Amino acid sequence: MATYLQIEDRALDEQTQLIALEGQIDLYSAPSFKESLLGAIEQGKTRIVVDFSGLSFIDSTGLSVLVGGLRRVRPLGGALAIVSRDDDVRRLFEITGLDGMLPICAGVDEALTALELTAS
Repeated sequence: MATYLQIEDRALDEQTQLIALEGQIDLYSAPSFKESLLGAIEQGKTRIVVDFSGLSFIDSTGLSVLVGGLRRVRPLGGALAIVSRDDDVRRLFEITGLDGMLPICAGVDEALTALELTAS
């Protein structure tokens, strides 16, 4: 069963990658998200913005990909930031405690600022 997930993956600078997602992240689509996230880290990106603005659903598989990416990038002195204005996504991060590990921002500019502060 295929799940719709479109990924826009682009470098913002030498250290920073933007991964914008549209659709749903679940058991079927999470491997594509994981490939983009880990691929960016393997290419030397240490500041990663994951834009959930276009997501309509994320399950525990998607959250696991985020945690895995965070575990990979932190030892490199890096960080991840999430972009989402969706109250349900924010609540999910609060319930799971991930809001304490990852900044949840209203926009890409705010996420980039959060990453700057994390690196300081």
